[in-house]
Amino acid sequence: MLTIIEIETGITLAPSPSLQMLWGQPWLEMDGTGNGFRLTDRCIARQSLIIRTAFERAKAERTQFCIFPEYSLPKEMIAEVDAFVGSDDWPSGSAWLSGIAPLSVAEFNELAGRAGSRTEGLPLRPDSATFVDCFALG
Repeated sequence: MLTIIEIETGITLAPSPSLQMLWGQPWLEMDGTGNGFRLTDRCIARQSLIIRTAFERAKAERTQFCIFPEYSLPKEMIAEVDAFVGSDDWPSGSAWLSGIAPLSVAEFNELAGRAGSRTEGLPLRPDSATFVDCFALG
């Protein structure tokens, strides 16, 4: 469920008369893997719905910032987020920032190796970490 709380700050981002920000504070469920954490299947389904709802709200209200904390973006949603923030539906001049659910080094290297990825200093060595904690910015 997405709850909207409006806070009057007086801040504006010209030429808009106001600054629209969507902050997500999800309730995450994780399983330990011995070398990090993974979102549960139920949590992935819930987060996917919340993120899709956030997309629709951002599009409808011309939101300038959508922000979700660490581990909020399931790896299964990364391609969908990339497509949405790259589409004409995404408000011009807006930013998406979200912590990605923990990835194995192999998963991170695969993601970073995709066309259009803006990661640097890669690939990571398989023995360099047990999991990778990173974020998405669009």
